Amino acid sequence: MRIQGRYRVSLNGFRCNNSTWDDALNRDGFGDEVFFQIEYRYVDGNGSPMGEPVRRVTRTIGAPGDGRYAFGSARDIWGNLQLGIASGDEFPGPSPFERRNPFPNPEDVPPLLIWEGDLVSDWEGDHTDYWIGRRVTHENIVFITSTIWERDPGEDAMTGWLRWLVAADEKFGDKAREIVSGVWPLTAPVFDAVSLGIQTGATLPEILGQAGTRPIGTMRDATVGELLFTPQVLDLTQARAEEMLARNEGYGVGVRPFHYRDADIFRGDYVFWLQVERVGILRELPPLVGTAPSPLSGSGGGGVTLSTGGIPLAPRPRL
Repeated sequence: MRIQGRYRVSLNGFRCNNSTWDDALNRDGFGDEVFFQIEYRYVDGNGSPMGEPVRRVTRTIGAPGDGRYAFGSARDIWGNLQLGIASGDEFPGPSPFERRNPFPNPEDVPPLLIWEGDLVSDWEGDHTDYWIGRRVTHENIVFITSTIWERDPGEDAMTGWLRWLVAADEKFGDKAREIVSGVWPLTAPVFDAVSLGIQTGATLPEILGQAGTRPIGTMRDATVGELLFTPQVLDLTQARAEEMLARNEGYGVGVRPFHYRDADIFRGDYVFWLQVERVGILRELPPLVGTAPSPLSGSGGGGVTLSTGGIPLAPRPRL
């Protein structure tokens, strides 16, 4: 039976476990200045893209200046508060995994609406029974890549990152075909770019001793000695969303941490939390008769809107 649900994904907040290396002159201000880059793309069950990838860069958070959102507890060498993100800071406040109002934040900082749209999976058997052990096939998949960046003057790794995103298009299609069907409950919903079968994220230039905008989570590849960045990707299907909504990892139902830690030379260690929610009720759709999923259409944070018909279903039992 074909089950449709409408879901949304939000970025609730982040914690700085350890601030990054900064240039000695603090040209960008004291402490860290960070922003998020978020990218999502839709793929159908055949691995074909459903519209163009959508990319978004948020406002920078940290020391005041250049349109930034002023925040943080960083101090100068005399102990005076200068703002800028320091080790231990949590944004937008304590327990940053819990979403706060206003949502979405009009300041373009967390909590943010990343995506909202409809997902459809075709389940074996009757919805009224437990779904554990049932085979499921996915009609559409959304891949969400969320990264956190330190903004500094100097060398900029953004160009290499954008090249990686373009090169990854075909590989995301391959990944969709790989996970299009399986037995529920499914494997972990987050994978890293290594599993796409391409070079690990964006290969970055050697910038030791230099300031520069770069992704937090930059590591050194021991085999080649280069600095590499490996993004984490959330792959979301209707079945995957329901699985996340059936579990609590200690941060709330449907909330999952994303941890990015630098190599020691860069020092940065950040964690942020994404939350998956169902909007409304599940619906049973009529069987497909030689038709493909509907094309992309925007809604809220962007999304796929499928048929609004179908039969409302009662909530599925929890795991």
